[in-house]
Amino acid sequence: MFASCSYRSSHGRGGPFTPLIDCPWACDCLVKKHVSSTEDHPRWVYYRYPGHANGCNFWRWEREYVAILVKKMFLTGANVVDAIGWSEDRSEELERRNEQRRARAGFIRGPCSEKRMNASLLQVGRQIVLLLKIVVVVGVLLCVMCLMLVMK
Repeated sequence: MFASCSYRSSHGRGGPFTPLIDCPWACDCLVKKHVSSTEDHPRWVYYRYPGHANGCNFWRWEREYVAILVKKMFLTGANVVDAIGWSEDRSEELERRNEQRRARAGFIRGPCSEKRMNASLLQVGRQIVLLLKIVVVVGVLLCVMCLMLVMK
């Protein structure tokens, strides 16, 4: 399999060996490693065909690219474990950093946001107060009805 296609390593920044393979969509060009500079995904690694604008739409985040390498058997044995572990750890770390950055910027993101939890607790508290008022009204009505029955 390796003899029929060209590949190079993207290894070099502390990660495991990750080969750069020919575009899986038969574009006959080597996929290249890139680092995102967008606000939503700063420093996230992705892989794409250099002719992306010329019709080939191959583009994958690092974790997805590693899955392709494993599926097509460009990575085997210990390299599979290393690459998958590395890409998952890196993705989780980058996502954690994004959440921290968004929290510092005042965004409400994710289920654990303190502002969102406080708002939810206030809403639950209001609902409990409403239920308690209903229980009191029903209790008062029952007492009045009992008094009316006793007086007859």
